[in-house]
Amino acid sequence: MHYRRQICFFLFPLVFGPILACAPVISPSLRAKVDPALTFKEVFQNPNGHRGKIVLWGGEISQILPQNGTALIEVQQMALGWRGKPEGGLPSEGKFLMKSREPLDLYLFKRREKITVAGEIQGTFENSPLVIGEEVHFWKEYRSSPPYGLQGYGPSFNPRGTGGLRY
Repeated sequence: MHYRRQICFFLFPLVFGPILACAPVISPSLRAKVDPALTFKEVFQNPNGHRGKIVLWGGEISQILPQNGTALIEVQQMALGWRGKPEGGLPSEGKFLMKSREPLDLYLFKRREKITVAGEIQGTFENSPLVIGEEVHFWKEYRSSPPYGLQGYGPSFNPRGTGGLRY
């Protein structure tokens, strides 16, 4: 009986871990409030006409504008994948500004990092739609390190010794 409990303890994460890792990053309750028919282009053309609606947008951070103890984050819009991750396959339709309801650690934000925001449209600021973010997710890019022994040689080193450095 004791072994059965241990087996279940180890099998549960193996079976359900991958399933949970593939879940969307924005909560289902907030995703249910998003109008899927409302496009970024429609809101970009008339942000004040869509004030109060909930949107799910994402993109690449282009700049951070400090504002009285908080910050506005300027985001270059990108199409979202099924998990809500910004994907660069389609051209951007413009930029939007995001301001969080809660204080955010500005050290988390870096230019060119991807972000997904679910929030309420508040109108415009500097001719861009302004979204008050209720849920924000940052997508960290993880880069693998070079193979052992090649750390200090840079991208042009040829480890096989044929041809030396490539230009």
